[in-house]
Formats: sequence, structure tokens, C-alpha cells
Amino acid sequence: MNPFLRSSNVRLIATLLAILLSLPLAWRGFTGIYLRLSPFIMLNSVLAMKMLAWLTIPAIIILIVSFLKKRWFCRYLCPVGWFCDKAASQSSLKKNFSRVPDFKIWLLWISIGAAISGFPILILLDPLAIFSGFFRLFSTGFSPPALLLAAGLPLLIVSNLLYPFLWCNKLCPLGGLQDVLSTFRKRFSLKFQPEKTATESPLNRRLFIAVSSGLLAGLVSAATGGTRKQAFLRPPGSVSENMFNYLCIRCGSCINACPSKILFSNAGSNQPLTWMTPEIDFSNYGYCQEDCNLCSTVCPSGAISYFNERSKRDLKIGYARIDHENCLLAEPSECNRCLEACSYQAINFQTFETFWHEMPVADTIKCTGCGTCAAICPPLAIKIIPLEIT
Repeated sequence: MNPFLRSSNVRLIATLLAILLSLPLAWRGFTGIYLRLSPFIMLNSVLAMKMLAWLTIPAIIILIVSFLKKRWFCRYLCPVGWFCDKAASQSSLKKNFSRVPDFKIWLLWISIGAAISGFPILILLDPLAIFSGFFRLFSTGFSPPALLLAAGLPLLIVSNLLYPFLWCNKLCPLGGLQDVLSTFRKRFSLKFQPEKTATESPLNRRLFIAVSSGLLAGLVSAATGGTRKQAFLRPPGSVSENMFNYLCIRCGSCINACPSKILFSNAGSNQPLTWMTPEIDFSNYGYCQEDCNLCSTVCPSGAISYFNERSKRDLKIGYARIDHENCLLAEPSECNRCLEACSYQAINFQTFETFWHEMPVADTIKCTGCGTCAAICPPLAIKIIPLEIT
């Protein structure tokens, strides 16, 4: 075998590539592409969304290869595993975890159960999600939610100094998924070897308990997640707000890819479930460009469903609300910038008894909440309101 193709060399190159793609650089459609390789993220997304998209193909290929080759992703592509192995190799402690329960299998099946119910509550435990969370500090700066999200990778490195290989062998749900695939492969091969019997069973009472626990946790999440105190402007194509907070892995790919720079991390909300999720802020005079779909092409979890330029016209971010008291036409002055700027013909003029001139009104059916009118309005008399607010 070519020494260059050794798993240690390949994983080092993969780790460097993952770091490069996680930095907030001008990668556009390649932003966060490494996250699409995770079968665990893909499985949670597919089960929660009840649909299979072409953007999941890379992870499906990895899933098939991992079925044929045990822990293939871990040995060749996982950047978190590379850091953990390096930390474990520097540890002088020798721990025997043979009696430690295989929590990674439990976490896997609980996550699957929760995803089936529509709320993948454990998707953030994916190693690539943990990895990308650390690099959010380079784009969002320091805040308590950002530091909390970034703490995952350093904690895993420190834990491997104290308890070598504990994460990979006993806790990582992506590793658990690959182990389950390996078990299925063994049982499949034993069908053609009658003289041998299977010693492992991926389907047992504990599996039933784990999946049931996940389903129950998902139902509880659905019930408690409905009591929101605040609505947010989400990227076009986003799933429902409740599911969005669970399905989004806080990778920041949509934020880094957005050419208008209107996406920001939610770090100041009093709702912890929304922390570090992307929300739109039009205060920088940007708007959601009519021909842009980058946020949907870089989202690895399906929190933002894929859309093209044509279908984007049917996706709503919110709707425009015009403050007539602050409108230039109330002075009176001449202005029709919002009318000329709107690509969706959602602005029209109506006569009001309290004003001398016709005043602009936004058609809530045609309006997508793209923010063009708000960005072009000289006195900033237009605000984009989230759909949940009436």
C-alpha cells in the first residue's frame, strides 16, 4: 500500500481541509461542504424531514462505504477523531473502558427516535457539528452562547487526555452508527455461512427502549417548543420555527455564504433553544437577493430546504410593514423608491383620509419579506415583520 494513502495521512489531510472549509472565507457554495459527509447528520435530517434530497448523496455514499468497511469515516475522514487520537497519544493514563456501557449506541437510537418524531434533539452531538461549532468564534466573535458552542471540541480534547479514546469508543453517535452498520454487515455475511452463528444483535429490547425514549423526547420537545416568546426572521426555505431550533446544527455555513451579509447568529435571545441559530437583520441596509439561493445549498442539516431562483418567489421570510407617519409622502414629499425597488410587485399605492397623498401599502400575499424596500427607504419607515407576528 502506498504510504501516502495510510489512514493517518489521509485523515491529517482531511482534518486540514475541514479546518480550511470551516473558516469564514469566501467559499460561497463550498461553505460547510465538509459537513455534508456526516451520515449521522444526514440520517437525522432525512428522518425529521421525511424526505431525501440530492444534497444528501455524499453522506449516503459515506454510509455505504462504512457498511462495507468498519469505521471507515473514523479512520479516514473524521477531524474530531484526529484531534482526540493526538490527545490520547500524549496521555500517560491507561484506562480500561470494557465495563463502561456503550453509550454511543444508546445515543444513536435515541436520536433516531427523536428524529422520527420530527425533533432531532441530539444532532448537535455529531462530531462534525462539534467541530464546526468551535470555528464559529472566528465569524461571530465572543459571546456566552458562542463560547458555549465552541467549548465542545476543547472539552473532547481534554477528556481524551484524561480518559484516552473514551469519546470515540463509547460516546460518539456517529461511531455508534458505523458500529451498527458493521454489525448488520456481519449478520448479513453469516447468512451465507450456516456453520457460524451471530453473536451480536442490533435489534433487542434495549434498542426498543432507546428508540421509544427518543420518540417521547421528540414529542415533549414539540409540546414545549410551541410556547415561544419571540419570533425571528429566518432564511428563506427554513422549516417551521420549532423544528428549525432542533434541526439547525449552528454551523454558520449560511451566515458565511450570504453575499448580502444579512444573516447573523442569534446570541441575545432569552430563549436558549434559539442561541447561535441564523436570523436575518436588515439594519445593515442589505436585502435578500432575488437570484441567490446559497443559504439553501450550504445547509447540511436541512434546516433550510433547498430552493432555486424560480421557487424562491414562493418562499416567505416575513412581510413589509410601512410606517406612514414617517414616510416621506406624509410631509408631503415625492418618493416612490419602494415601488420601483420591489421585484415582486408587492407595493401599491392607496388613498387614505388622513393623508393628502396616496400612500404605499405592502401586499402581504405578494410580499416575500426580502427587505429590498426596507433597505431603499430613505427615512427607514419600512420594517420586515416575522410571519408569526400579525
